[in-house]
Amino acid sequence: KPEPFNWKLFCELLRPSGLYSIYFCHFSWNMTLYISVMWLPTYLENAYNLDSKETWINSLPYLVMAPSALGWGFVVDRYIAKSESTLWPRKVATMIGFVGGAMGLLSFSRQSNAHAAIFLLCGTFFISALSLSGWEAAKLNALESSQAGMLQGV
Repeated sequence: KPEPFNWKLFCELLRPSGLYSIYFCHFSWNMTLYISVMWLPTYLENAYNLDSKETWINSLPYLVMAPSALGWGFVVDRYIAKSESTLWPRKVATMIGFVGGAMGLLSFSRQSNAHAAIFLLCGTFFISALSLSGWEAAKLNALESSQAGMLQGV
């Protein structure tokens, strides 16, 4: 039988706290990913006259991001296992992932052709996946693991 909705916990998650940084990262990551998924095919067609037969290359950045997120997670977890703190490795991973991703996105529009732009976007998604090892995993440390689902839903 499912547990009833815990309004007290929900209200605690909305109070000003360190959780707002997790909320901000979650919003930033999801909106960037959503916009790139929806906008990339149209942008490549309009900016670089990409032939409709080559639209398969739109999926390459996402195919790079999935295994790199797993790989970065393994690297950060190994570092956490050797260190005394989970906070600093997660903060550094988040910072490098977001700053690296932002720099890649800023230089994306300056590419001379669609293939160079996609190659750069693959690198951008590779480095930005590092941030998932920071803020996304921090949810497990912010609350008890049984309450992390509630945090994900907020």
